[in-house]
This record gives sequence, structure tokens and C-alpha cells, in this order.
Amino acid sequence: MDGWAHAVQVFEKATKEKPNLQFFLLELDIVRERLNITGYTRGQEEKAISDYAIAEKRNQGKKEYDVVLVGVDATNDLRKAYPNYFADTKEFLDYLKKIINKVE
Repeated sequence: MDGWAHAVQVFEKATKEKPNLQFFLLELDIVRERLNITGYTRGQEEKAISDYAIAEKRNQGKKEYDVVLVGVDATNDLRKAYPNYFADTKEFLDYLKKIINKVE
């Protein structure tokens, strides 16, 4: 789960460095706890669609893998539209550690 929090930090850093990104290809691997995010500008829309189709085909039938292509006007919109991809696990992990420490 710490990996999810790290992935969100990487995403936020990338979007601050490149605020002109309009499309995002999100590839979620639940088993490996990985979220791969690829950003595209408005002029790269066709490439984004092509990459999405390739990712979908590569992972067809894999229930532990999810691929989505989203277009947003602002990167904060992406977090609002897909909160499950950007779940803040830090707070959950803090509570879990407290509970475990009480049991021990």
C-alpha cells in the first residue's frame, strides 16, 4: 500500500512539471500494486488513443489489471474523477499500524 502513496506523489510531481497535459492513460496492476500513468498533451490525442488500445489488448481478460484513458481540463479533475486510483493510503496505514501496535 505504501506503493500507492508513492505513485500518487510521482503523478502530482509530473503534473506540476508539465501542466499542459490533457489526457492520462492509467494502468492499474492490483496484484503488483502498481499504477502507471502516462500523460499526453492535446496534440497527442491520437497517440493516447493508440496506446490505450494497445494496453487494453495486452491485458484483455486480466481481472487484476485495469486500463483507462481519461481527458481532463485540469489535473485535479483526474483525482476527482478517479478517487479509487488515488486513494490516500497513508492515513489508513497510520491507523492500521496503531491497531497492530496495541495488539502486540
